[in-house]
Amino acid sequence: MKVFEACRFTAIVIGTVLFILGSTKAFGQLVTLYDVPQSILALFAGLKAYPWLVLLLIGVFYIIVGMWLESIPQIIIFTAVFLPLVTSLGVDPVLFGIFTVMTCELGFLTPPIGVNLFVAARISNVSIEQISLGVLPLLIPYVAMIFILVFFSEWVTFLPDLVYGKRAC
Repeated sequence: MKVFEACRFTAIVIGTVLFILGSTKAFGQLVTLYDVPQSILALFAGLKAYPWLVLLLIGVFYIIVGMWLESIPQIIIFTAVFLPLVTSLGVDPVLFGIFTVMTCELGFLTPPIGVNLFVAARISNVSIEQISLGVLPLLIPYVAMIFILVFFSEWVTFLPDLVYGKRAC
């Protein structure tokens, strides 16, 4: 009986993942078809001198979207949109990848619908309200790290630049 339950659970999880990835792929095709990255580039053209501001705006967007959408689909969908923009501003793609993961995770931990909050509440048998209050002080280091990533980005790529040489973005 436990084998049947394990197989059933696995089928549900795999089906959900395939559904998410399939719809994400379809969205990616639409983004490409309608040339959304070029539209985003045109929208932020006036901020070309302020890449830090663009990164902070993208970060706020990721955090808000991360409150409702899981991280993997969020990364798959919006990296295709934002990566051409940030690389045209001179932001290193490695830095942007770390920034994306950090901001997505911050949204994933943020009330009202941060999915990780529900996982933590279920594991600890504590109410979602108590978990939300408990996680708020832990968001401060995330926010601080995001600001450090944005304003002091050279340290992120220091080691790869040291080993492989400085890349032109």
